[in-house]
Amino acid sequence: MALASGLTPRLAEHQKVRSVALVRPDDPGYVASAGAFAAEARSFAPKLTPSVGSHAGQVVEDAARAWVAATVGARAERVVAAEVLPWGERSYRSHYLEVDVVAGHDRPRALIEVKFTSRSKAVSRGVAQIARARDLAGRAHPGLAAIVLVIQADRGGEWMPNVPGGVVSTLHEAHGALDLDVRDGVQVVCLPVEVLYPHMDATDVALVERARDEADILVAERVERDRLREAGVTELPAPRPQPRASREDVVAYRDDDPVPSPFSALLALASA
Repeated sequence: MALASGLTPRLAEHQKVRSVALVRPDDPGYVASAGAFAAEARSFAPKLTPSVGSHAGQVVEDAARAWVAATVGARAERVVAAEVLPWGERSYRSHYLEVDVVAGHDRPRALIEVKFTSRSKAVSRGVAQIARARDLAGRAHPGLAAIVLVIQADRGGEWMPNVPGGVVSTLHEAHGALDLDVRDGVQVVCLPVEVLYPHMDATDVALVERARDEADILVAERVERDRLREAGVTELPAPRPQPRASREDVVAYRDDDPVPSPFSALLALASA
């Protein structure tokens, strides 16, 4: 799940920050803030119907969380909560950032943003998101690592996103584990999606494979448009719209999640 940056301004716009903590997604304050966001989103429900790729991304995120838990440990507290004082104001406001995964057994050791994508721009956004979360959470937990876990959406061969300034490594084997001791910069780690399949059921695997089919087509079209642009063609074909996920896909999402994220619930809300 992406960081909940839409709830509050960026930290640069705050004069003071206090009471930083990691809380669970069912924290009452976070639930209230997310509920207000969801209520506002109801009027835009038709626009929020997720694409197959977006819904598969949520499935991949769940599986990545399970994989991290099995390899290096994962904590239930994955929402960064703080009180912030915006510039020019006298009252503190609640500020929340939801992180996809907080790794560590006995203590928080790394914040992880999961990206199911084949676009370097999406990875760059993830780097900015997780760095921002670490800057805030690090006030209460110094020494946190920051990781963007990239799961390539298409099947076009090994792909390393172009993200300047990242500490880039690649995991190929299912028994590989993240390095939680690299604290300089942001690690960008590419993980094959097949490593996550043991943490999905057959329906989820089928959905992800369907999304990979779509990603193969979209990447091929993007390559073709780039070739035409280089050849001087000015009228390029429009990108093909991504297919929407069915209502059955959305309703099935996270039915067994014991602590569902309020933001994740927006997927079900959008198709209700």
